[in-house]
Amino acid sequence: MADRFTYLASIAPFLLAGVGAGQAWAGLRYFSRSERAVKGFAVAVASILCISLSLHTFHQIAVWKDTITLWSSVIEKEPAVSLPYNNRGVAYARMGQSQLAFADFAAALSLDPVSPLTYNNRGKIFLEMEQPDTAIADFNRAIELDPEYQNVYLNRGAAFRAKGQPDRALEDYAKALLLKPDSAEAYVSRGILHGEAGGHEQAIEDFTRAISVNPYHADAYTARGLSFEQCGQLDRAIEDLDRAISLNPSSVDAYLNRGVVFERMGSHEKALADYDKALLLNPADYLVFHNRGIVNAKIGRGRQAIEDQTEAISLNPGLIPAYQERARLHEKTGNRAVALKDYEAACSLGSGVACEAMARLKNH
Repeated sequence: MADRFTYLASIAPFLLAGVGAGQAWAGLRYFSRSERAVKGFAVAVASILCISLSLHTFHQIAVWKDTITLWSSVIEKEPAVSLPYNNRGVAYARMGQSQLAFADFAAALSLDPVSPLTYNNRGKIFLEMEQPDTAIADFNRAIELDPEYQNVYLNRGAAFRAKGQPDRALEDYAKALLLKPDSAEAYVSRGILHGEAGGHEQAIEDFTRAISVNPYHADAYTARGLSFEQCGQLDRAIEDLDRAISLNPSSVDAYLNRGVVFERMGSHEKALADYDKALLLNPADYLVFHNRGIVNAKIGRGRQAIEDQTEAISLNPGLIPAYQERARLHEKTGNRAVALKDYEAACSLGSGVACEAMARLKNH
């Protein structure tokens, strides 16, 4: 049992012990001959106890320095138990140390080869590393071991979505909701899938259900705000995105989506402010640079717009719209040769529009 689970439970017995000790101490006045000796003995025992507990506390502070040190200490004491390896692996994964996480999950599975929890956690790392097939293999194994493990269906659904298999993802989300009908995460995941397919009304229904389950679910407000924007309900979109930001001021997606809505409303300075905030939170978000570049172009800041698209391309060399937008800006300023290179790049990536623009420039 973890130490923290004993804290509240210990209050009552220690309080009673303290009261009893106080009453016993007060009662010593009726034993005049032994009073001094007994009190001295009691003080000595109490002092030894306090010193011992203080030293133990000092030792535990080092163990509880962080999650890694905690589970490393448990592993040192119980090297044949799988759960500490699993939990330390999760901690490493959250720190972005995938190889150390994989090593711990391998150790956990060597000790307990039928742990659905460990297969699920390892699958999540594979998914984050953009290896959906390997992730699905782990999720499948977890489901074989525990068909009622609701969270695995959510994760496997995300892997199918990453593979471009929305129908199979929807099946998994439906199973997750069957196992847990009040799962806000399942509604949000399914709503995002509906939105990507253009079913924004269905998406809004799912996001609304998620919010009814959990009124503090920031991602649900962010996603519903985007769907409202897609449906042309811009005021409602702003309301949701304001709420999302109030719940999670560190949400890059909320600022990005609100910037998109402000742009559609013609509030370009507000859009730029939101994009700037998003980049403060995540300076490596290529989509924010791309969107900010579009707004800068609209308000006549051509140089800044080109710089933004250039940064977007450096972060994501496969971002076709950034090449096309930068090409358009170069062409507008008379830099036809530079524009042609960008159209060629976008064309090579599969953009028919860019291929046509490239042919047009070459023929003139």
